[in-house]
Amino acid sequence: MSGKLRRLWRQRIATPLLELLRQGLEPDQLARGLACGLTLGILPLPWGITPLCALVAWRWRLNQVAVQIGNFLAWPLQLGLFIPFFRFGDFLFPFGPAFSPAGLTFEAFFSQPADLLGGLLFASLKAVIAWVLTSWLFYGMFLGTARPFFSRWGARSRCSSWQNPSDMV
Repeated sequence: MSGKLRRLWRQRIATPLLELLRQGLEPDQLARGLACGLTLGILPLPWGITPLCALVAWRWRLNQVAVQIGNFLAWPLQLGLFIPFFRFGDFLFPFGPAFSPAGLTFEAFFSQPADLLGGLLFASLKAVIAWVLTSWLFYGMFLGTARPFFSRWGARSRCSSWQNPSDMV
């Protein structure tokens, strides 16, 4: 990794997570919070995910920092899964207007704004239902990946010899 990227990783991700482990947070709790944040972070909506993560973390008594870090780490994955969720929603519910990225033009927005926004809201609803149906798979995958990582990480953080967050890269 380049110097700036390594420093950003250390300051924004590695150090806060390591501090949570040092404060007594169990590796399993950290893994569940991160997996929840990653799963909510891929929700195919361009707005409102951060407050939703805060609400879910509060309700399920998950660590807010771990959930929000997972949410922000999921941003590139959310962009990559945006269109597939819309396509899967169209596959599940073939009625109503189909989602087409080619139809999202300035000309369509200015000539028929109500039709465009109505179709986009309907397609978004179908995409969110597609996310709801697949979110448990993503949660299981993220949790299955994070749990062994944080268990190993938690064991290392309890050792007095391992104190440097840059070792986690």
